[in-house]
Amino acid sequence: MGGGIGLLVFGAILTFAVRFEPKGFDIQTAGVILMIAGIVMIGVNYYGRRRRRTSITRIADDGTVQRTIREDEGEDTTA
Repeated sequence: MGGGIGLLVFGAILTFAVRFEPKGFDIQTAGVILMIAGIVMIGVNYYGRRRRRTSITRIADDGTVQRTIREDEGEDTTA
């Protein structure tokens, strides 16, 4: 997530704070592109974190093992 935030901040600096205009290259457009890339990276990272599973293993007193997998939709699958 840090890379996405870094791209977003760097793009905002290029877009709104830099007044240098080299010939043949638009710094403000490059800044907007970097901000969009940063937003996409943050979104992909956030979505990837939401899709994780949680695995819980329980051992009963009689020695049986029960494994429960919990997904983000709230479904429980017992294996």
